Amino acid sequence: MSIFNIEFYLFYGNFLLNICSIQKPNIIFYLADDLGYGDLSSYGHPTQDENVIDFMANHGIKFTSMYSVATFCTPSRSAILTGIQPNRYGMNGPSQVHLPFKNFGLPRDIMTIPKHLQNNNYYTGMIGKWHLGINKYNSSDGYYLPKHYGFNYVGYNLPFTLNRLCDQENYYVSKPNNSFSFMYYADDIVEQPIDTKTLTNRLIDDAINFLYRYLDKTDKKDNFFLYFSFPQPHASIFNNDQFKYTSKRGRYGDQINEMAYAIEKVESFLKKHELYQNTLRIFSSDHGADVLLGPQGGNNGLLREKSQYVSNLKGSKSDYWDGGLRVPFIFYWPKYIKKFQIIRKPFSLLDIFPTISTIINKKNPEIKHDGKSILKKLTLNFSDLSINNNEDPILFYCHQMLIAARYKRFKFYFYNPTGTIAKLFDSMKLNNKTKNTKNENIKNFHNLNQNYIKSCSEMKKLENIKIYDVDNNPSENFAIEMDEYQKNVYLKDIDNFIKKKEKLFENVNFTLESHIVSKKFIPCCGPDCYSKTFYAKCNIN
Repeated sequence: MSIFNIEFYLFYGNFLLNICSIQKPNIIFYLADDLGYGDLSSYGHPTQDENVIDFMANHGIKFTSMYSVATFCTPSRSAILTGIQPNRYGMNGPSQVHLPFKNFGLPRDIMTIPKHLQNNNYYTGMIGKWHLGINKYNSSDGYYLPKHYGFNYVGYNLPFTLNRLCDQENYYVSKPNNSFSFMYYADDIVEQPIDTKTLTNRLIDDAINFLYRYLDKTDKKDNFFLYFSFPQPHASIFNNDQFKYTSKRGRYGDQINEMAYAIEKVESFLKKHELYQNTLRIFSSDHGADVLLGPQGGNNGLLREKSQYVSNLKGSKSDYWDGGLRVPFIFYWPKYIKKFQIIRKPFSLLDIFPTISTIINKKNPEIKHDGKSILKKLTLNFSDLSINNNEDPILFYCHQMLIAARYKRFKFYFYNPTGTIAKLFDSMKLNNKTKNTKNENIKNFHNLNQNYIKSCSEMKKLENIKIYDVDNNPSENFAIEMDEYQKNVYLKDIDNFIKKKEKLFENVNFTLESHIVSKKFIPCCGPDCYSKTFYAKCNIN
């Protein structure tokens, strides 16, 4: 057995021995938006303030090679909730992200984490960013809103996303654009544009409200699942006044501090109501940071060995280098994870759904996944305890194009991993020092928005496959020359894995929706939803 495998089993040993007779946990999934691999103190950032997220990382299981399977929000988030590659059901199309004037969304007949947990006596809730569809027929039918995907409770939510057109500080746009800035409560629009100064506190109040509702339930045997999906730190930057200029790092650090404050409030509630010990927390990000945004972006890696910074992850949101795909990932479960552990083996966010099924001991063979459980099995027979150590390839698609694959210690590139959007940023000078620069940013952003639809089609297929040893060279600075025989073995393994998954899904027919573009699908909260001067406060009935 290799040293790696010995370390791997030792790291997991304590965890596994404890969960062999586990009590079914409550689960909170904290998901950040565009948070880079290197944006947290516990993941190496030298000036980011330590916070409750770092505490969980330093007292739980910290993963260093966790991958999103997409570099934009809509496909990555659909992959997380379903455990299935998003190109199988139309959520990884040429436009990459759902936009308010399009009438497609996550197929309602697909199994999701909350549906599965709901079927197993969990009380389920969701607050924050959705970005998996809104309307199908008109501006208010709400066909693709969260309530249709297994959530008992839906509070304040952003069915689209916080984005640069929500900007209230005149950095990207002179005024918020109401067609792209709106908030819902459950399935009703309540605000257009979004008042970002009060947004985090409202999400906190909703999380606490959900937990109180859980405690008020008569059947105390039920567990809860909360999907707390943050709008931070996606650009544009926003802050409650109490967090502005509090971080040595600057405004981006302020935003991470505000997000951590929200988590801290939830954690305090768990302690107060004796829910702390047996609640599994999962923390991650949907994909890498938008580092090309400069001060409005994040950091995709300051990889550190023996207290020395050795390299940065290459790339940004929108491309397929590790900087766009590798994300922080934390398991924190005080009742059963008794000490800090690091897992360096590669996994993907597709693995969350099957792992949760294993933890609650409710694996359903009828549910098909592209991911696999991080835990192979739970058993009372200690000699059989093992981790899923099968190193399946992790596949990265753009629409139906296989751009790259992580397999074992290597990353194989079949297409140029840098898309149109990143190239556009190369000619943009993002700086927030002068008014003239802000006006330039506004113009550049509109150009950027027009190029979203081209990001897949303009990726060029490589004449020769490029291979990187990402364990040895995580910054992907230089490709390697691999023995031709060994390369063909690996490529055959990847091809066989793809065929295996295609066979698994050959009799699974998802309801793929049409992609009609029309102004009539944009949510509206007043007499003139599309005026840039319109501001509405809608009443909650």
